[in-house]
Amino acid sequence: MANAPISPTVSVEEYLNTSYEQDMEFVDGALIERGMPTPAGGTLQAIISEHLRKHRKEFHFAVITECRVELVTRSRYRIPDVLLCSLPIPQGRVLDTAPLAVIEVWSPDDRIGQQMARFREYWTRGVRQIIVLDPEAFTTLRYEDGALIEGAISELSLPDGSRVPFETAALFDELREELKRSE
Repeated sequence: MANAPISPTVSVEEYLNTSYEQDMEFVDGALIERGMPTPAGGTLQAIISEHLRKHRKEFHFAVITECRVELVTRSRYRIPDVLLCSLPIPQGRVLDTAPLAVIEVWSPDDRIGQQMARFREYWTRGVRQIIVLDPEAFTTLRYEDGALIEGAISELSLPDGSRVPFETAALFDELREELKRSE
């Protein structure tokens, strides 16, 4: 998602009060471009959001896509592809509480080193469910305390002990079906 910083640097006030054609992340005064999703990536993001929304009432969370999240006060703002947050949904332009879970959809522009830095920031902020789905290779990775671990998952474990169904194999099957229909 994140590429090289774009010059010049900006103040946090300018960042928080500016809309960009493609929203950017903010790290210590630098604007960071996010990777452009492919059609498969955008489709997978929609599938994930739709799936999670089916469970939002039962497990008492909100599903939010591409929202600015403050990870370090007035210094670091990231934009996860899909996140789960506690209810009620925070008011304002930025989520200033730690998400319950972050799901990222890999883009061809994504670089592993930059992504790992983002995941460390989420982890440091207390996010324990950080999932990466690759819509081109149909693989699932989960970030856990500095490591990316490959393998399908069947659920998201929330901080309150809830287990939200999240069968990545089924999500990829749905993506394959969607892509086949568009041929």
